[in-house]
Amino acid sequence: MDDHRDKTLRRREFVEGGVGAALALTATSGFSILSANPEPEPVRVGFIGTGNRGRSLLNTLLALPGIKVPALCDIDPEAIGKAKAILKEAEQPEPEAYTEN
Repeated sequence: MDDHRDKTLRRREFVEGGVGAALALTATSGFSILSANPEPEPVRVGFIGTGNRGRSLLNTLLALPGIKVPALCDIDPEAIGKAKAILKEAEQPEPEAYTEN
């Protein structure tokens, strides 16, 4: 059994190797990986459920750069209306709204 364990990569070795590789990459690059692409592609997020928790998450995501919300879904039209108001305030295009199957 020990023979098999000696041939496999242990979790600790894997993590140590990965951390070392990441440090080497950032130390030799001279610039941040993120700065290589300052204008990321937008991330499109559809929301299923726009009640209190959904709107809270919506506000959190809209604080991040590059988030677009093309669609909302909820059985409560009032909740969708409130989410649309948040998107309008954030100067997002009006999303498609789905209230039924």
